[in-house]
Amino acid sequence: YSFGQGSEKYSTAYIHDLYKNASVLKTTASNLNEFSEFDAIGKSIGDARIVMIGEPSHGSGAAIEMKAKLVKYLCEKKNFEVLLFEADYFSLIFGQDSLYKNSSIDGYLKNNLWSFWNESTSTNLLWEYIKIRNPKNPLILNGIDIQHTGMTSKMYLPQRLEEILNDNKYDINKREYISYKSDLQFLLQCAIQPDLSGLDSLDLKKIKNRFVDLVSRK
Repeated sequence: YSFGQGSEKYSTAYIHDLYKNASVLKTTASNLNEFSEFDAIGKSIGDARIVMIGEPSHGSGAAIEMKAKLVKYLCEKKNFEVLLFEADYFSLIFGQDSLYKNSSIDGYLKNNLWSFWNESTSTNLLWEYIKIRNPKNPLILNGIDIQHTGMTSKMYLPQRLEEILNDNKYDINKREYISYKSDLQFLLQCAIQPDLSGLDSLDLKKIKNRFVDLVSRK
């Protein structure tokens, strides 16, 4: 909604309609087994298989706690099995091997999610629920963000890319690819520790042009 309002008149009408049709949640998020006040939400969802869960801001602890309870409701009462975060797609999908092998989500989350998720105590309810899920029916975690901000991307994305290129008989010893790989590793580092104070905008433009030139070649 925050990106969709076109005028003050539309915004006012939208907010009025929102309050008119909203259902008040009085229950506390800590009571994870009480779902009766989610009946209105469940009715609105119906048989839909995709539900987008918003928030007032990334720093709203109360909203994050309530979302944890809503996730459990969706899993227990609506049979949802996948939870997608606004986070690095590559890191979350390729980092799951360590998650399931080690039966621990702590390192997985710390390395691959934004800090307002992995460092906030408000998310503890969600992580505890994920931990107690039946290992034979785990909640599948993944990301939908194309930004490579996770540690898994930094460590394994270039390696995975080379595996794919080798499978497709591409010569990774070409000068163009070696330059591309160097640029990629640099940009991955910037995405995780974005200190660009010593980087001229012209340098970024050169890197972008090299990327475009390489991927445009047949």
